[in-house]
Amino acid sequence: MVIYPNPSVMATQDKGSFGNKINCAGEHILNTAVGGLKTAAVLGGGGLLTYGLAKSSIVNRFIEETYSKLKSTKLYDKFLSKGVDFINKGINKFKALPKAGKIIAVAGSALTAMVAQHIINKHTFKAGQIDQKYTDRANMERAIKW
Repeated sequence: MVIYPNPSVMATQDKGSFGNKINCAGEHILNTAVGGLKTAAVLGGGGLLTYGLAKSSIVNRFIEETYSKLKSTKLYDKFLSKGVDFINKGINKFKALPKAGKIIAVAGSALTAMVAQHIINKHTFKAGQIDQKYTDRANMERAIKW
């Protein structure tokens, strides 16, 4: 999903006057710019943080020890082995990293993607609110003219 201004704002009849349409389009452009910048910042920052953590020897040692302890439990056999198998298939491209680094890279990427999607959803919802705001203003303009 991509955040973008609705180009039909200027062509639609439900936004009222030309000034109202210009204001609506301006808010859409601002919403798009802010949403795009936030998403880019989260993706870039999340990628750098994930890469840095994956290269960290302290973090890798902690993940390795936790993984080895979990692997010896019955919980691993019931649930975690399936998840670990799925993760291991997805991180073949990260072979240069140690095992813990691979786990960190996948977890960091997933978390970053979830945060980015939240930002996109938030700004898409705001786009709907902007449209409604200017549709309501146009309706008030029409009501006052009568």
